[in-house]
Amino acid sequence: MILIVGGAFQGKKEYAYEICENQEQVVFDAQDMILSWMKEGKDVYQEAEAFVKRHADGVITLQEMGSGIIPMDEFEREYRELCGRIGCIWAKAATQVYRVVMGVSVRIK
Repeated sequence: MILIVGGAFQGKKEYAYEICENQEQVVFDAQDMILSWMKEGKDVYQEAEAFVKRHADGVITLQEMGSGIIPMDEFEREYRELCGRIGCIWAKAATQVYRVVMGVSVRIK
């Protein structure tokens, strides 16, 4: 799995298309899945582990959220924290990790 992280609208999607030969293997905005899992009451960590297994050859984009304003809403704070923690799990499992800022990618793993 290849994980591409970065802020909103920083070029993650374009970079994923650039490096992925089979565009059907690309999963964009994985943070949206995390939100869905939370809203459905699923075990987010279990879902994240299963997701890694299903997408072992995939390219995943995940938005970084930890540098912004801390939400007042408890659910939003939990969501933001889970995105960071799941991102750590996925980064550990990934063979490559890239950070994209203003359209420039940097390999961090």
